[in-house]
Amino acid sequence: MDMKDPELIYQPDKFRFALVSHAAEVVDIVRRYCRSDTEELYTTIVGLDDAVDTARALIQDGYDVILGHGGTGGMIARSIGQPVVNIPITMLDIANALLVAAKEGRNIAVTSFATGREGFDTIKTILKLNVRQIVFDSQRELEDGVKKAIRNGVDTIVGGGVSRKIAARLRARTVIIKPGRQTIQEALEQARALAAARRKEEGHP
Repeated sequence: MDMKDPELIYQPDKFRFALVSHAAEVVDIVRRYCRSDTEELYTTIVGLDDAVDTARALIQDGYDVILGHGGTGGMIARSIGQPVVNIPITMLDIANALLVAAKEGRNIAVTSFATGREGFDTIKTILKLNVRQIVFDSQRELEDGVKKAIRNGVDTIVGGGVSRKIAARLRARTVIIKPGRQTIQEALEQARALAAARRKEEGHP
């Protein structure tokens, strides 16, 4: 992958963030809340298997902070640690996606990276939906989980861009979980603080 973005002109006084994402929808939302006066944002869309190597290459290329979201971001954060800020998926994000999914079908599965989500049963009860979780720790586990869920009658997958590609091959519907405004703004503030601290440690302005 070419790490150079010809549309970005490096300005030393601005922070350099790179968003390694799973879906264009997430890229569009994060861009909406970036501040052009303090940071420039490079974006790339990858699969789970490519996420960690892509993030490492971007760090080597001089980016201050790597941003991620969902399972892609979780995998990067777990493998690399700093300088990574993962935009978390909240139960409100999931509830909003489930409300959209409920208009498409009644048998729904939600993907969840590494562990099941606390509060999931409560959401199921409140929304009165037939929903199950697909817990995964790798792209292979995600593929197997999505395939199994669809074989067992699931017609709509709620998750990320990688899930969408898998589901599309099996002719199932997908709803992307999108981060909310407050979550993104908090992640960007964290990224700015982390970038400033790293530059201070390295003796840069």
